[in-house]
Amino acid sequence: MNLLVAIAADSFLDSTIDSLPHAAHDAESFAKVLESLAYSADDRIVLTGTSATKTTIESKLRRLVKSLKADDALCLLWIGKGFAIDGLSYVACHDTDPDDPEGTSVALDSVLRQLQSAPCKQTLVLLDTSYGPLTDPATTNLEPCIEIQELAELLGEEPRMVVIGSAAAQELSLPLTATGHSLWMHHLLEAFAGKALPRKTKLTVAALLGYFSEQFPRTISTAFASKKSQNPWFLPKSTAKVLLADLAGASGENSDHAELSREQVRGIILQSKRPISVKGLSGYRKGMQIPDRASSSSQAFLFSLAKEEIEADLKAVFANLRQNFKFKRADIQLDNVGDGTGTITTPYFNYSIQLELEDGNTHVVIFHRLIDAIKDPDKIFSLPFAQVFQSTFDTAVIGVPEKLDLEALVDRLEDLENDKIQLDYDPDLTSCTLRLAGVVGEIEITADAITIVNHRADAPRQLLRSFLDLQKLLTSSGSTPLLPFGDE
Repeated sequence: MNLLVAIAADSFLDSTIDSLPHAAHDAESFAKVLESLAYSADDRIVLTGTSATKTTIESKLRRLVKSLKADDALCLLWIGKGFAIDGLSYVACHDTDPDDPEGTSVALDSVLRQLQSAPCKQTLVLLDTSYGPLTDPATTNLEPCIEIQELAELLGEEPRMVVIGSAAAQELSLPLTATGHSLWMHHLLEAFAGKALPRKTKLTVAALLGYFSEQFPRTISTAFASKKSQNPWFLPKSTAKVLLADLAGASGENSDHAELSREQVRGIILQSKRPISVKGLSGYRKGMQIPDRASSSSQAFLFSLAKEEIEADLKAVFANLRQNFKFKRADIQLDNVGDGTGTITTPYFNYSIQLELEDGNTHVVIFHRLIDAIKDPDKIFSLPFAQVFQSTFDTAVIGVPEKLDLEALVDRLEDLENDKIQLDYDPDLTSCTLRLAGVVGEIEITADAITIVNHRADAPRQLLRSFLDLQKLLTSSGSTPLLPFGDE
């Protein structure tokens, strides 16, 4: 049996300890990608947020170790703030007290000794604990990282246990905000999804670390303006050839969109609408007369006031696309029509910006940005795309392959009597609005489209993940899908 324990101490009772924004998502994403590698959802423990207390962590691990059998394989993923006191390593918990960190955190050597005593055939420990000082370093004698040498001495040449760390001593585990993951987890997910081995299926310790050594510098050079480094490590050194996973069945696709068909992604439009006061436009001059009514001539005048904003937006996006996607001159084309619209065409998708008036209001101009004409769905989930368009879009519009019967849909949703689903609709049932527990954003459904709105702009993959979560929930409530999501 394959078992997974994923711990992410991402929030803390003591407000002086900084939270780890991506930790819980990292743990949940890793648990998801392992499902395709025979790690059943029924055989895993995930502790995040308020569940990641010292008592709970120690109790769960102690009981798990007692239950392990000789033919079991265990993977422990631990994300949190690591530190050392007098040469001994600890990892902070949700309820760690900075005034007594030693007594209120989990001792790493104690956990590793427990795992060493277990009879299981293989144990993999993944440590992402390099997140800087627990609190203000001027007020404490804590070393802001675990003692790798201590772990090396503890492990010796134990062949049944592999420990892999995200960063060397005194290095930080870098956030890759555009992906919603840490740098380490971003590439760890890629590796376990098959991307590290394009021509092989056996992921060994050496292959994983080799993939890290290739990818980390490349990603860091494009994601960070200042010079940074992060160097993962593993112990014992004698375990380089140990097999971590047989990826023969892995798809190699990004785990965030493996369950979305390519046709579904091609049909998605990402967009945002930002209102700006006419008086705030670069072309507006004090004393200018703003038209009282919307007409073709007044619209043309108002849009002309935003000429500089449109040009600056297109040039900035054009430059960022060239830099991050390494486009050549012939790959990318910018068309600034000059009438308040502009488009950038690439081999993978199109980016457009257009000006609009909302409800005839001549005092506010809407800047409507969108991604459409998606030709290569993989690029929408790629790191370069996230780096260019992070926090740009707050809405995803997904066309449906056939018109929806809203009456039948609403009736079936109400028949579910599911407390996780909050449903609203107008008397004429021209649309319905869903709010689903655990799904970010608000979902509006009409006969022709599904629109997901996250009320704050987020990384594109975060927005699209809401669609995936919606798909899972609405197709898991019965044998017949509630929505015709379509297949490739």
